[in-house]
Parts: sequence; C-alpha cells; structure tokens
Amino acid sequence: MGRHPRAWMTTGGCGTIFAVANLLLFVVLMYWAWRYGINHYLCVAAVSGDLNTAETMLRLGASPNYRLPNGDTPLTLAARAGHPLIVLSLLSAGADVNLPRSNGETPLFVAVEGGHLAVARILLENRADVNRANRSGVTPLMIASRDGRVEMVQLLLAYRADPTLRDQRGFDAFHFVKSKEGQQYQQIEQVLREALGTQGKK
Repeated sequence: MGRHPRAWMTTGGCGTIFAVANLLLFVVLMYWAWRYGINHYLCVAAVSGDLNTAETMLRLGASPNYRLPNGDTPLTLAARAGHPLIVLSLLSAGADVNLPRSNGETPLFVAVEGGHLAVARILLENRADVNRANRSGVTPLMIASRDGRVEMVQLLLAYRADPTLRDQRGFDAFHFVKSKEGQQYQQIEQVLREALGTQGKK
C-alpha cells in the first residue's frame, strides 16, 4: 500500500474535504502568524487569497520559500487553495516552483489535486517539473487521471508528462482510468494512448 492514503481517495467528497482542510489550516496559520511573525502572515495570506497582505509581507522581508513544520511553503499553500494571482506574486518574488512539502508533493501536485487548472498552467509555464512524484511515486498525471480531469490531463501531457511512469505499487496513469466508469475516463484513456504515440513510447 502507498504511504499516503489521501493520494488514493476517490473523487466523491473531495471538494468538501479540501474546503474543511483549508479552513482548519487557515485557523492554525492565524495563530502561528500572531505568535511567530511575517513569514506566517505570508502563509495566512497565501491560503486566504489576500494578495495585498501577501505582497506587503514580501516587501517587509518575508521569505517566499519559508517552510512550515509539515514542509508547506507559501507557494504550496496558494497552489492548493487555487489563488493564481498570489502564485504569480510568489514566483516573481523568487519562490522555488518545485520545492515540495515533506511528503514530496510539489506546488504543481497540490494544484492538480485541487483541480486548479489556471494555477497548474502558471506553474508549468514557470518550469514546474511535470513528472515529479510524491514519496509514494504518485505523479500529477496520475492524480488528474484518477479524478477524471480531462483538461488537466491534456495540460500536463502538453508539458511532456510521462504516462508510463509507475508509483511504488506498480501502477501507471492508465490504472486510474481503466476501472472507472464515465465518459471522462474513456476520454482520458484515449488521450493517454495518443500521448504514448506522440512521445514515442510503447
């Protein structure tokens, strides 16, 4: 079994779970910001989508690559919450586009997991590693395929996502669509097969 069960959740209820998780994280960050200073205020702004506060904290010297105890950075927080303007601001301030959380999830990974297409596009345009996996070997393409996100899959493939990569359980992106019902999964399987031919893979 993989080390991170959350990466294998089905799509049902994901939106509610993400909303609750972000709310709880916001409350924790508010406490840390009050206690620890501008770097935590930057993290709070990244989660809440407060662009003015984020840019103010950056001007005051907050680090765009500051890491919380779980490895989250302002960029992973903004990417997971789906705030493209803050993502752009952090990247302009020198945020590392590939700096992962402690579990190996990059900003691109969490943006894909949250279904934030615009954020994922910004990260890829700024040289995010499209094939970088988490510690369980799960790639952004696997997540997008699992969740039935056709446009996200197409975007990742346009940036050379590799559909043949396998996670620690030996599963590739095809595994996550073959057992699913629904037109979107059939479409994703077709898109993945077309990508194999385009990329010259077997």
